[in-house]
Amino acid sequence: MLLRGAKITTVDDVRYFIDKRKWENHRGPPPGHPCADPKLKNTAKCRRTIELFNSAVTYDIKKNVDRKESVRCLTGMQKADLKRKDKLKILHIGTGTLIQNVYRDLQQKDGNVSHVMVHTTTAKKGGYDMNLSMSPYEFGWGHNIKSILANTFNGNFRDLLRYDVYHIHHDAFLLPSKKDIAWLKYKFKKKVLLDWRGQGVRVWGFNCIPWLSKIRQICSSPDLLDFQEYEGQFEWLPFGIDIGYFNRIKTTSDEDNPLIMHATANWKIKGTDHVLKAVDELKKEGYKFRFLLNDKVPYETTVKNYAKSDIVVDWINPIYGIYGTVSIESMALGKACCASLNPKYDRYLPGCPVVNCSPKDLKEKLIYLIENPSERKRIGKEGKEYVRKMHDIKKIKDKLYDIYDEC
Repeated sequence: MLLRGAKITTVDDVRYFIDKRKWENHRGPPPGHPCADPKLKNTAKCRRTIELFNSAVTYDIKKNVDRKESVRCLTGMQKADLKRKDKLKILHIGTGTLIQNVYRDLQQKDGNVSHVMVHTTTAKKGGYDMNLSMSPYEFGWGHNIKSILANTFNGNFRDLLRYDVYHIHHDAFLLPSKKDIAWLKYKFKKKVLLDWRGQGVRVWGFNCIPWLSKIRQICSSPDLLDFQEYEGQFEWLPFGIDIGYFNRIKTTSDEDNPLIMHATANWKIKGTDHVLKAVDELKKEGYKFRFLLNDKVPYETTVKNYAKSDIVVDWINPIYGIYGTVSIESMALGKACCASLNPKYDRYLPGCPVVNCSPKDLKEKLIYLIENPSERKRIGKEGKEYVRKMHDIKKIKDKLYDIYDEC
């Protein structure tokens, strides 16, 4: 399904929308999807789509949900704030990531009414103001019907329409079809912003949905610009972090016996096998260092591990060619970082000090950093300054207000 204005030259330029439930039920492309067509399934686009799907999907997620989860509504004071006409009212919706909470807190300090809503608490980081406890992917009909009734009686559904700006992080408001996102803008005349982070575009292809085509859209990583359906669909706005928070963290280092850390939650996407191979070879060759695999641990523990590391290895996957939150937060702590970077994104990341490593030369780059503590220190210092200029959430927050006005 293509959007008006898209320029298509070959079948590999087509962006394929994925119906998440159907793909999970069929463990791959369902009948009728282009990637299930024998003539197309071996094209580069379909191979990439299927690979991304297989690396991102969580099968049988219903087995892992919290059955005791319940609906949470706004407090009486928060509900009263929604009736005020002298304040900008902003609702952050979606994945429950920490960035939503930081934006909310900063916007509240600016004198605005700002809240965070999540659909469920499964795999969320907390700090939300409203939980609908509704998901067709994570709960059965019984739970969802109870939640619909609860959200109706406690006023959540009514309160959802009292905001001025809807900042949707990822892809969902209420309906799996995403049509309600368009209704917010065109029927209820609200300001709507879609904020893409990764899987919604790379894997599921939600940006291909026609009724989202005229809604303002931003992305936090320059590689997502490659997934635009038409030129100018996305505006790149760098991912932001709270610089002050990281400045308050005490860090340590070891010149003689450096700690190399690799943070991952998905081995295939992050290239963890490449990292482990390089580390194993370095150990066999007698290089002096320590290694920490930070695999699916709580966020607070991850940050503590950044702080005591000397070298932090991020994505070693040329398919993506970018650095991620791991590098941003580690650089904020003055650590030397490694990732596979695609030169075509250099114009978006001027002065980026991340050490560019491919799976083939990762070992050599690590040897250089192990043997040169002064270089680690120099790169770490440059990284800290780079993050201050590029990823300071206070600067990005100010830009968001301009974008809200234009929505």
